[in-house]
Amino acid sequence: HNDYLTTKHGIGQCLMNLSHYHEALRIFKEIEIVWNKTIGQRHGNYLIGKIYIGECLKRMKAFDDALQIFESSKPILSEVFGDHHDRYLRNDFHIGHVLTMKGRFDDALKILESTQTKQIEIFDKSHLEVLKTTSVIGRCLAERGLFDKAHDTLSQTLEDGLQVLDKEHLIILSIRINLAHCLFGMKKIEEAMIHLTEVEEISLQRFGDHHSIYREAVEMKEHHEQKQKQKEEGVDVSPVTERMQSAKLE
Repeated sequence: HNDYLTTKHGIGQCLMNLSHYHEALRIFKEIEIVWNKTIGQRHGNYLIGKIYIGECLKRMKAFDDALQIFESSKPILSEVFGDHHDRYLRNDFHIGHVLTMKGRFDDALKILESTQTKQIEIFDKSHLEVLKTTSVIGRCLAERGLFDKAHDTLSQTLEDGLQVLDKEHLIILSIRINLAHCLFGMKKIEEAMIHLTEVEEISLQRFGDHHSIYREAVEMKEHHEQKQKQKEEGVDVSPVTERMQSAKLE
């Protein structure tokens, strides 16, 4: 029975990664009900399942609900696994990521930098979890207008990532979207557009046009083109922050 549920959970994860969030969430919640009765709320599988529900809500942009799940899971994860455990740190990453998407950049940076320090102690700087955390740190820095620091962070992360992942990997595409966002802030428009166009082509080919990473690349390009057009027409454009969805990261 447990094997069946674990397999079913795997299907939910696949659906989530393909941006089928509603189906994924339905599966995760069905499993949560069973696990709550059978293995209890302090069991590792139950706790991981809870994080996936939060992540699914995060990707659906239900940020408050997601944050509530991550923050309520934090003390239990700490008790069960300890605060240097991968699962605890992944939950902290999600908290930082949601805070970024809610525009709370200082709070986000605080938690993400502490998470990154612990992750580097456990893994190394090119580990997937570290790459994801560092990418969102770069995004946060750019959102705060610290473009040079953000650019250094994201360029280095991209370089580290490409040593272990192929250029079509979701994490690499996410880093490049955050780098493009930073380059727009630095007025390096052509360079930003090159990143976005490549991300758009790769993600369309690999994941299809409903995938969140594809949509984010397209939206960021369109947003910028619209700003350019308004500028040329002499319309005063308020500096809208391109905080679209801040990197869809597992």
